[in-house]
Amino acid sequence: MADKKAVKFIQRAYVFRLGRIILLTSIVISAIYGIVAAVYATKTIFKVKMNYAVVLEKLGGNRQAVTDIGWHSRLPFFTRIEQEVTLMNQTLFLGGSNEPMRIISEENVALWTSALLTYRIRDLKTWAIENLQPMTLLQGDYDGIVKDIMQAEPVDDLISGRQYVKEKIFKALKSQPINEGGPTLEEKYGIEQGQTTPDGKFIVSIARCLGSCGLAPVLVVDGNVVGKATTESTLDRMEKLLEADEPAAEPATA
Repeated sequence: MADKKAVKFIQRAYVFRLGRIILLTSIVISAIYGIVAAVYATKTIFKVKMNYAVVLEKLGGNRQAVTDIGWHSRLPFFTRIEQEVTLMNQTLFLGGSNEPMRIISEENVALWTSALLTYRIRDLKTWAIENLQPMTLLQGDYDGIVKDIMQAEPVDDLISGRQYVKEKIFKALKSQPINEGGPTLEEKYGIEQGQTTPDGKFIVSIARCLGSCGLAPVLVVDGNVVGKATTESTLDRMEKLLEADEPAAEPATA
């Protein structure tokens, strides 16, 4: 009888010990999960991806742009993430929508038109630090310049001379001051029209018609027309251009 009681006591003690271990393990796992979840939710530790940047606002109101790729940490309550900025492949539609906008031409004729600006952020300090809510401000300035140009053109040019109108808009956005004696659109917002890789070797622009419909899809690379283009052939061509641009290796010396 004594042996049986001893065995039961040992079994109970083992069960109680196992239960305490399971409970303690559950508490530790829950605590770790809670800490990780809190860090993730508050973005105390955040990651900056390639071609992205993060703008931090400090307690005193100062703002800081973080551009280094990788993981970063910040002080909770003393700083907050104001915005995550895409540095490349930005698009802006006339009127803020891809739906056509109604304008009045030079001859007082109503037309439905649309326009698209592609750009990259060249100077993050100008874009995110010197301007508050830059997207809203840029939209207003862009709409004003484009509509002023379109409404000063005759109907025939708006319908059949779209390339001419597009070039006129491009030059105005590039060199025309927003206000008299003020900066241009690019200078005010630290942007650059078109889509340019960070190393400056490739610039991507959209063309309406290249006169080679029978070869579509068509690319023009350094003035050379490339027909029947695919994603694979385009990437292969870019790799070859990069290889040709690399300096030749110096001969080894003994």
